[in-house]
Amino acid sequence: MRRGWRWIGMVMGVVLVGGAVMAAQGGGGSGDGRGRDWEGLLGRLASEDFAVREGATRELDQVGRGEFETLKNWIARTRDEEVKVRLFQRQETLEVEMAFDPPAISVKVENATLEEVCRALSGATGSPVNVARGSVVPPVGVRWTLDAKEKPFWEVFTALSAQHPLMYGVGPGVAWEESGTGSNGIRRGQQVGGFFVACDRALRSRGLSETGAVQSEQLVLTYRIVTDPRVQVVWHTQEFRERVEDEKGNVLFDGSLDKAPGSMEAMKAEKAGGHAYFRVLDLKVPKNGGKKIAAFTGEGRFGIGVGEQRVEKDLEKFVDAVLGTTRVRIREVTVEEGEKGMVSLTYGMEELPAVQGKTALPLPVTARVVDGAGREIWYTREPWEQKKVYRGAVTRPVKVVLTAPLRVGEVKMGFAFKDLELP
Repeated sequence: MRRGWRWIGMVMGVVLVGGAVMAAQGGGGSGDGRGRDWEGLLGRLASEDFAVREGATRELDQVGRGEFETLKNWIARTRDEEVKVRLFQRQETLEVEMAFDPPAISVKVENATLEEVCRALSGATGSPVNVARGSVVPPVGVRWTLDAKEKPFWEVFTALSAQHPLMYGVGPGVAWEESGTGSNGIRRGQQVGGFFVACDRALRSRGLSETGAVQSEQLVLTYRIVTDPRVQVVWHTQEFRERVEDEKGNVLFDGSLDKAPGSMEAMKAEKAGGHAYFRVLDLKVPKNGGKKIAAFTGEGRFGIGVGEQRVEKDLEKFVDAVLGTTRVRIREVTVEEGEKGMVSLTYGMEELPAVQGKTALPLPVTARVVDGAGREIWYTREPWEQKKVYRGAVTRPVKVVLTAPLRVGEVKMGFAFKDLELP
């Protein structure tokens, strides 16, 4: 049973690009760089004096996301190839930082249903957020009201969940948590860029053997990692480490995710487009154990999608398209135009063989179907085959829009909790 857990401690977020390690939150600042002497900076980057070049490089590393468009303009204008390479390296680093830590959003809902909340989150982020499949439909009296301006996604989501508990899962899908389920939804935890780490509960139990004998005591800690819908996780390395200690210095857990009990098979299964990862840690139960978790830390690397490749075609003429190593097929298409129109289709994906023996992870693909009046008829990030039928107003041409990241950036994400009470 959880009793007033306290979330205290550090959060870490580091972006790794081309061997350089940069702070993900505020690493280069977010200012617009007004007053920066770009011509002078480029001149110093091209200097034959090593000390001058190094000083200019340090200044370039302070160029933040607020100067991103200016940086791209100077890349296009400069003729010095060595300077262009340095500028382009900074552009790539900023692209990964922005993919890891998306910008703030504004959301306004009043007396909204869960479906309306999801639509508002989709509109604010520009990414699909659905009601979770098979989730409990909230009763009529469960509604959400919020007016949030320029807030991080997780600050918005936890504020909504504080009104009526909301859980966030693969898809991403949002579900209302019915009272009596033992869950308070996602309300408290640590935000690290676009990631959010939430401890769910610690549970102490004793099982019975086949003969009815009481078995040794077991202690389990569960937590989850969820991501902003705009953060597209492509892969997760097997270097993630968790460590749990009680206030007496006993090490209750220490190991890599891939070697720990309840390892990362679920995480691997969601390596393309996953937004929620659930972890169960089987803790040691020492004889002189403490009454709380003094420190719970974890750290690992994720591959996240950066940039965008896009395919847009007339749905009725669409056969297939390839994005990265993924082929998207749409068949059995029917379009009936009018106020009482209809659109039906069967959507599916297949992974293509690696090129020239090289390993290539599949990139998460987002599919949208939009009609000529701008109505969003359907969207999905789910990779399995699915049949969709829409009935309502339809205006031709109906288009399918497919998007996927251009490349993958590596980020290092860590968290630390202190003072979690044990049952």
